[in-house]
Amino acid sequence: MAAYEPNINPAVVNLAKNGTRDMVAAPGAGLAIWVYYINGTTDAAGTVSFLDSTPTTHTGVMPLAATKTLVLGSSTAINWRAPIIKCAVNTKLQATLSVNSDFDGIVQYAIIDAAHGAA
Repeated sequence: MAAYEPNINPAVVNLAKNGTRDMVAAPGAGLAIWVYYINGTTDAAGTVSFLDSTPTTHTGVMPLAATKTLVLGSSTAINWRAPIIKCAVNTKLQATLSVNSDFDGIVQYAIIDAAHGAA
């Protein structure tokens, strides 16, 4: 049997201010989104937090200064077994933004089958 090795996928993030916004769509029954890297910037000072659509919050509310960059995780040497966020099975990855800030950047994630560790 071949070793399980999921694809790490990049997604462009372009989220409008004020509210909870979808970053990655729900993957389907028996599958979960595991996140390895998030990088983004804002156009104005505000806050961001990351969650899945259950809604389970996976980070605290993080303040962002205008035009500064937020980096979570590592974009190199990704170990698929060690994500920074594990979404619940068949839920979306989302971000909640404050009224003041858009959030633009990239997220790197994998779709993990429940048989290989998605809980």
